[in-house]
Amino acid sequence: MTGPEPPPPGDDDAWRDAGFTAAEAAEFRRRGVAPAEALAWRRVGVTDPVHLVQWRASGVTPDTVEPWRAAGIAAADAVHWHEVGLGPAGARQAMRRGLSPQDAVHQRERARAGPARGTARGPARAPATGPAAFLQRGLAPDLVRGYALRGWLDEEAFAWAAAGVEAADADVWRTLGLLPGEAAGLAAGGATPAGTVRAWWAAGIPLDEVGSWLGAGLTVDEAVRQRAAGVTAERAEAIRALRRFGGPDRPRPPQRPADGGPAEGGPVDGGPAEGGAPT
Repeated sequence: MTGPEPPPPGDDDAWRDAGFTAAEAAEFRRRGVAPAEALAWRRVGVTDPVHLVQWRASGVTPDTVEPWRAAGIAAADAVHWHEVGLGPAGARQAMRRGLSPQDAVHQRERARAGPARGTARGPARAPATGPAAFLQRGLAPDLVRGYALRGWLDEEAFAWAAAGVEAADADVWRTLGLLPGEAAGLAAGGATPAGTVRAWWAAGIPLDEVGSWLGAGLTVDEAVRQRAAGVTAERAEAIRALRRFGGPDRPRPPQRPADGGPAEGGPVDGGPAEGGAPT
């Protein structure tokens, strides 16, 4: 299998006219990217040729990349979601349920398979989700009662209940964009939903970013420092995905350039605090 054809002679002028240095042009050329394409991606904030190629492999264009970024999905992760046939909305929903791309595929296949052989014929049905079904699956009656009173007895509710989170608390944690396991870890460290909301609100961090920062393992104070250093919630969400899908338990400390510019790399390490993730 051969790589991309070399750029045509005289291409240097096109790259220079587009505002790229010779070194930058060489990196894009090596990956089969033309000047016009590189320029279009640069206009939407994608300047890394590796990320450009990853977005392109995901079927994403400069005109369609924003929904992916708004969903907190990095280029490297978009490739995997694209491979299993999910767009940004579907991927975001699956991630909120704690599913990896492979998990999402398996769940979809099980739903399509329908009833097992020997059961009554008919359309495939979701697992029973009444209070009795929750109890049969080993959940404590006191915990199930809160979900039953709210009429919230679907599979998402079961995931929260199985994590030991009370229904009232789950409502708030969900609003913050947290997953059941993440919320359970915070609660085990002494955090409360109300205290978490107060802490992050007082710090001036938008509530729709809270799940990304907490999921990346940061306390509220650490998130404030990282935002001030130019680290985005999108970056935090990418680290959060790495932690869920087999990456490091804690992000590596950022490396600050000698010129004192914004920190590079993942958010810093740190201990638990009200509204922060436990170690």
